[in-house]
Amino acid sequence: MKSLRLPPLTPETIARFWSKVDIRGVNDCWLWTAFIHPTGYGFFRITKDITGYSHRIAYSLLVGEAPYGTMQLDHLCRNRACVNPRHLDVVTPRVNSQRGPGSKTHCKRGHELSPTNVYLHGGRRECISCRRMRSHVYNARYRSPEYTPRIH
Repeated sequence: MKSLRLPPLTPETIARFWSKVDIRGVNDCWLWTAFIHPTGYGFFRITKDITGYSHRIAYSLLVGEAPYGTMQLDHLCRNRACVNPRHLDVVTPRVNSQRGPGSKTHCKRGHELSPTNVYLHGGRRECISCRRMRSHVYNARYRSPEYTPRIH
């Protein structure tokens, strides 16, 4: 298993890292309190030029080197801002994606996401029933004889 090596961390850097973690109980989520990317993952500036995911750094500090490449760290708690190593599991990318948001069984309108009702679009799953509804609304609005395009 490959791992992404961190630069040597000084005691000051390690103390600065842990000062940004809200550690609660041993089995609770340890929330990253500093910068959180819009994707939900915490980031920590190790040096002026090196920034890393906070959960990977916590894993490296408490368990061992964090994997990358053919293996990934999966948040068992589904909370991306959590850095508790007890909530991180080393899995393949396939297992990680099966456990993630793509593992929904129904769309937001309640349609079942069965293999016959799923369309893959840009790597995302789309509900075919909802896609058909959007298409009908679009066609009714823009392909009707009454529609006149606005010219700017």
